[in-house]
Amino acid sequence: MRPRVPERVLPYLLLLPSLLFLAVFYAWPLVEAIRTAFTAEGGLGLGNFRSMAADLNFRAALRNTVLLVVVVVPIQLALALGLGSLLGRTDRGRDLYLYVWTIPLGISDLAAGLVWLAIMGERGYLNTLLTAVGVVLPSVLSPATLLTASATVIFVLMLASLGLLVGLSRQVSLCHAVFAVFGATTLSHLQTAGLPYGLALVLAGLAVVPVGALIAIPAIRLSGLFLALATFGFGVLAESLLFNTAAVFGSDGVAFVARPSLFQSDRAFYYFALGVVVLGLVVIETVRRTRLGRILRAMADSPVALQSIRVNPTASRVMVFCLSAFLAAVAGGLLGSLIRSMNLASFGFFQSLIWLTVLVAAGASSLGGAVLAALLLVTGPAVFTAKTFAEWQPVAFGLGAMVLAQAPNGLVGYLKLPPIPELAARSRWRLTASRHRSRRAPMVEEAV
Repeated sequence: MRPRVPERVLPYLLLLPSLLFLAVFYAWPLVEAIRTAFTAEGGLGLGNFRSMAADLNFRAALRNTVLLVVVVVPIQLALALGLGSLLGRTDRGRDLYLYVWTIPLGISDLAAGLVWLAIMGERGYLNTLLTAVGVVLPSVLSPATLLTASATVIFVLMLASLGLLVGLSRQVSLCHAVFAVFGATTLSHLQTAGLPYGLALVLAGLAVVPVGALIAIPAIRLSGLFLALATFGFGVLAESLLFNTAAVFGSDGVAFVARPSLFQSDRAFYYFALGVVVLGLVVIETVRRTRLGRILRAMADSPVALQSIRVNPTASRVMVFCLSAFLAAVAGGLLGSLIRSMNLASFGFFQSLIWLTVLVAAGASSLGGAVLAALLLVTGPAVFTAKTFAEWQPVAFGLGAMVLAQAPNGLVGYLKLPPIPELAARSRWRLTASRHRSRRAPMVEEAV
C-alpha cells in the first residue's frame, strides 16, 4: 500500500516547481543585481550611482521614465477601463476577444517572444499582410502616390465625422468644409505663435467647437431640407465674409501649415496621419456604442417618442455637432499639413455638398461607408485620370442613382458579411453534440 500524501501538504508540493522556478530565475538574479549595484571598487558604496548620474544621457532617461509613469501608465489604465466598459456592454464576440487576449498568459515568455517576432517583426506576417492591403506602404511608391494615400486616410476621418450627423442622427450639415478651413487656418496661427504641433492641432479642433455649437442652434428647431439650407447658408456666408479676415486667411489669402518636426517626410507623415485618424475613428465608434449614440438613433427614428420618456434631445444635438466640428477641424489641420498650405480655393462651400452626396451614396451609417466615400473622392480621380473616365462619369452617376434608390444604406449595404455569430453558435452546438455522443458510446458498449 502506497503512503498517502497529507492533503495539507499536497498544494505546497504542486506549487513547489513554480516556486523553484521563481527562486532560480527571478529571485536570485534580483539579489545579484542589487549586490552588483551597490558594489564599487571591491566594497560597498554608491560609486555606480554617481557614475550613472554623471552620464550625459541620465537626465533624458530620467525624464522619459517619469513621463512613462506619469503619462503612459494613466493613459493605459484609462484605455483598459474604457475597453472593459465596452466589453461589458457587448454580447457578441466578447468571449472570443477575452480568449485571444489571454492566450499569451498560458505560454512561456520565450514562446510568446518568438510568436511576437514572427508576427510583428519587420518581415513578420502582420507587416506582410498590411503591406499587401496598403496600410503599410512599401518604399517603392512615388511621392505623388504617398500624398494620395495620406489624403485618402485623412478624408476617412472627415467623412466619418460627417457620418456622425448624417448617418447616426439624420441631421444634415452642408458646412463641413468651413470646419476644415477653420481647423487648418487656426493650426497655422497657433504654429506661428510658437505652440508645438500636437497641442496646436488639439487647440485648433477645440477652437471650432463653438462654431459647431452655433450651427447646432438651427438644428434644435429645423430638420431635413430646412436644416440643410441653414447650414449651406452659413457656409456661403463664412466664405464670403470670414475667409478674407485676419483670423482666417488674411489679406494674402494663403495659410501656411507646417508638419510635425518628427514627421517631415511624406512617408512619416502618412503614419502620423494614420494614427490620428484611427484614434478619431475609435472615438466615433465609442460614441455609436454609448448612451449618446442610442439617443441619437432614437432621435433619428422618432423625436416625439424620445421626449415622451423624458429625454431632451437638444443637448444631444449640440454635442454631436460639436464633436463632428472638432473632428472635421482636426482633419482639416491634417490636410493643411499634408499640402503645407491652404488658400481660398482649397475648400469652397460647394465641397460640402459633394462630400455629403458621395457619403450618402457610399453609406453614411457605418465606418465602411466613410472609407468607401474617401476612396471614391480621392483615390478614384487620382487613379483614373483618362479622358474617357471623365466622359463616362455622368453615366455612372445616373446608374448609381438608380441602384441607390433600392439601397437605403448606400453601396456598403450591398456588402454583407457572413453571419459569423450564427455560424459560431452552430459550430458550438455540433461540438457539444459530438462530445455527448463520444461520452455515451462507452456506456452503450458496457451495457451491451
